[in-house]
Amino acid sequence: MNLEPNNIYIIMYHYVRPVKNSKYPEIKGLEEKIFYKQIKFLSENYKILSDEELGLIIKTKKIPKTPSFFLTFDDGYKDHYKYVFPILNKFKVTGNFYPIINAINEGAISDINKIHFILEKVQNRKIILDEIDKLLFKEKRISLNNLSINQLNLSSRYDDRDTVLIKRLLQYFLEEDIRYKILNTLFNKFVTIDSKNFAKELYLSKNEIVEMHNNNMHFGVHTYSHKWLDQLSVDEQYQEIKKSIDFFTNKLNINDCFSVSYPFGSYNLESLEILKKNKFNYAFTTKVGSLNLKNIQKNLEIPRYDANDLQYI
Repeated sequence: MNLEPNNIYIIMYHYVRPVKNSKYPEIKGLEEKIFYKQIKFLSENYKILSDEELGLIIKTKKIPKTPSFFLTFDDGYKDHYKYVFPILNKFKVTGNFYPIINAINEGAISDINKIHFILEKVQNRKIILDEIDKLLFKEKRISLNNLSINQLNLSSRYDDRDTVLIKRLLQYFLEEDIRYKILNTLFNKFVTIDSKNFAKELYLSKNEIVEMHNNNMHFGVHTYSHKWLDQLSVDEQYQEIKKSIDFFTNKLNINDCFSVSYPFGSYNLESLEILKKNKFNYAFTTKVGSLNLKNIQKNLEIPRYDANDLQYI
């Protein structure tokens, strides 16, 4: 990251914990100590914007001359309450949090999180692919070799090809019914059969969200069940967003959740129209880049940097 004037650098975080000393030491997360150093450095050297400040900048199209930062935290992990929240409070800065609502409201485990923890437990990716192949043959009498895998985009900034292939197969490529069966079988075999307690340990609680919000943390929409929006109908997209807002307003009495972090960075023209009609302030993608005078008009397609990019400033 080369910091330039008139640029806002939005940073995307997921797992933040004492990774190597945790129950899942191979999870791809950011060490709490590194996060602490990042926030200390940023707060002492740059302006970390609040939700209100970013909203005003987008409204007026006036970006501060000095480089500034904005912090986002996706998926709503317990990490964000236990480790992130105290550190942000210590340095008197705020963050925007985007929880998966059915994980909190229903105790569901997101498919993406099941995949993360399967990958954490089984470092040999060939074992997972062999298991997928066996289960696929058992359910559908076909093998991975019979599928048009070459049409998948397997490029990634951080993962090897086999890891990306596993993610794509279990995220959207396989049919929903078979994908669901395979993913649950793998999760039960390699991670745990106690999904209720796993979800309770992994995700924020309603009370924790309220406490964080009451202490100047902002919450926004990451959809209800963390699906790829560009693969849903217009009505399905609308319901994913509406149910998220309804959860915040009706169950938690939080009424200022009009920003979005697209799950997987996935959206389309219909997504943008839904957000425009419902007067959302801004939305974040997973495209790499900063917010500046050239792209500030596209307030519903704001790029972000990964937390790992901060090591290069």
